[in-house]
Amino acid sequence: MDNLVRFSIHEIQTPLSVIMLNNDLRSRESGEDEYSRHIEGAIRSLKNVYEDLVYTLEHARVEYPKEHFSLTEMIRDRVEYFSLIADYNDKSIRQILSEDAWVMASSVKLSRIIDNSLSNAIKYGLPGTEVGVRLFTDDRERPVL
Repeated sequence: MDNLVRFSIHEIQTPLSVIMLNNDLRSRESGEDEYSRHIEGAIRSLKNVYEDLVYTLEHARVEYPKEHFSLTEMIRDRVEYFSLIADYNDKSIRQILSEDAWVMASSVKLSRIIDNSLSNAIKYGLPGTEVGVRLFTDDRERPVL
């Protein structure tokens, strides 16, 4: 299984990099349009699968240390990244986040969990679905989507 994952990572990396570079150059020369946004959405989907494969291969051998970081900022960043993928898949993401949610955790592991959750919501939601992301630190802050 490890050999298959290693082979897959190697085979995906170069063409994905070429596609990313060429779409970026195309957008810079001609400006961003509907097609470049669709290509970028597809690139981000493939990149997420690639990152999943890398994590699958490494997680048993690599120690991911805990660190103190803003969960709010991490979720905000990941939602921004996945918004284009959602748009590409005829979905949207709406977020309501507490401002100061800090955690002590592995940012790599937590990022994989967030990415997997967003990816699944986008992948398995019906067309036109709005994916809701809520983070609150106090019952008094409980937002309603």
